[in-house]
Amino acid sequence: MLLNTGLNVAYIAVGLALFAAGKNGVRHAAAWRGHGAGVAVQGAALFLLDGIVLLASRGRLAELLRLIS
Repeated sequence: MLLNTGLNVAYIAVGLALFAAGKNGVRHAAAWRGHGAGVAVQGAALFLLDGIVLLASRGRLAELLRLIS
């Protein structure tokens, strides 16, 4: 889950980069901005959901590690 949460940060960064590129006079700038905003929003939502799952699973992970050792 930590790796996935880190990848979500990358999604947000790529989305923001696409959005910013859409403001620099590229062809089809509105599409770049729209796609960038969509990717950034999706990354933010996944970051939130994965963060909730990560926090909820911390207790179960500790219990599993206790059973193993």
